[in-house]
Amino acid sequence: QMTQLACSILSRIPDADIKHPPRDPRIRDMMDFLETNTGRIFSNEELAERIHLSTNAFIRLFREQAGVSPQQWHCRRRIAVASSLLHRSTLTIDEIAQQTGFCDRYYFSKVFKQYRQVAPGAFRDTHDGMLFRS
Repeated sequence: QMTQLACSILSRIPDADIKHPPRDPRIRDMMDFLETNTGRIFSNEELAERIHLSTNAFIRLFREQAGVSPQQWHCRRRIAVASSLLHRSTLTIDEIAQQTGFCDRYYFSKVFKQYRQVAPGAFRDTHDGMLFRS
């Protein structure tokens, strides 16, 4: 019954709203690379060079495959990691900012608020009961 319910619900989601993995293996590999390197900032030139494309061709291909620019995608991943750390660790906001590649707490807070509509401290406070839960 649960499987039928899940299938019924999923079948109602328009195809346009479902995120499909990129078809191009170079972009999949790049996403994996960025996913494992959320503590560092990369220029588009550096990323393009890794997969032997011109910068403009890389940006165009990444946007076509992912729906957003490489910088936006990487920033979203860094914010997701930061959100998880705010939920599941006792690290300070400064430490989380540093671990997710932000130059300082203030810039981290500004970007975090753009993505989550709340400051990191308030985000942690609203999810405080979730600390150390899996």
